[in-house]
Amino acid sequence: MPKAKEQLSQEPTKITKASQESRTIKKSKKDVESSQGSATSSPAKSEKAMESLPPKRVMTSYMCFINARRPGFVESNPNLSMCEAVSALAKVWNSLTPDQKVQYDKIAAVDQKRFDKETKEI
Repeated sequence: MPKAKEQLSQEPTKITKASQESRTIKKSKKDVESSQGSATSSPAKSEKAMESLPPKRVMTSYMCFINARRPGFVESNPNLSMCEAVSALAKVWNSLTPDQKVQYDKIAAVDQKRFDKETKEI
């Protein structure tokens, strides 16, 4: 390798004060633009956008069980990742008897009614 290339590769990159200032200016312009964008959006527009969205999917009895049990399970097992916690809860779900699952079936039935009502409105 020629000496000039060796010298270039060995020299640390120097950041001048001017380049640091231009980076700061660019960053602050982005901050101003992003804050202006959020200030101009009106709540009425977001409500209209929410009305045009399709209804949320129906929750199954399994999902009702997971949503009911996950917070307490994660709190009592903080060392588990979310995936491990849900896997452990899935094992608990599989070990439940049909009589124990009835309460979650009722919650899922209520959610099914909500879904049916929202789809009729569309």
